[in-house]
Amino acid sequence: MPEELTALPPSALARRRREFRLGRVAARLALIRAGLDDPPPIGRGERGEPIWPTGWTGAIAHARGLVMAAAGPASAFAGIGIDVELVERIATTDVAARICRPDERAWASAFPTLRPARLALIFCAKECIYKAFFPILGRFFGFHAAELTWDGSERHFRGRLLPSVAPGLPADFRFDVRCQLSGKYAMAALALPNTGQGFGD
Repeated sequence: MPEELTALPPSALARRRREFRLGRVAARLALIRAGLDDPPPIGRGERGEPIWPTGWTGAIAHARGLVMAAAGPASAFAGIGIDVELVERIATTDVAARICRPDERAWASAFPTLRPARLALIFCAKECIYKAFFPILGRFFGFHAAELTWDGSERHFRGRLLPSVAPGLPADFRFDVRCQLSGKYAMAALALPNTGQGFGD
């Protein structure tokens, strides 16, 4: 929508503008499929986060060649996070020290041939954690604020935010981050339920 395009600076590259437009289209489709007829424009917050219609929450993600979105009613979800990343982009950068806690780095490096894919999964998982918790905490936190443990039997990460980052959450609050590899992409998703009795109760 025209109102949405004004959120981008005029200096934005053509590829960025295209991804932004496709992301808003995907977000609108997600809202419609979740039950919201004729969604209004989806704005952009100070940190680049989508501003969802009142009563709704969601997330938008994109990597080169792929855009996706997820949305749901805030009455059902306290927060939603999704992310996607090109594995080859992670393979060509040294992100381990920036995104991994010690146990995560050990897991990623246990099998050298799997290291790029595992780092990409960690990166996506931590990005979607930030996106899911941002509406709840309303502030930025870094990659090391979340702790991930791989559950091989369920093939997902078990995660938690460190208490110093989220003092308002119940002690030792835990959640699961679903993830997968699909072709050249790594993907992750997290949906935090809203129980109606206060987050995490």
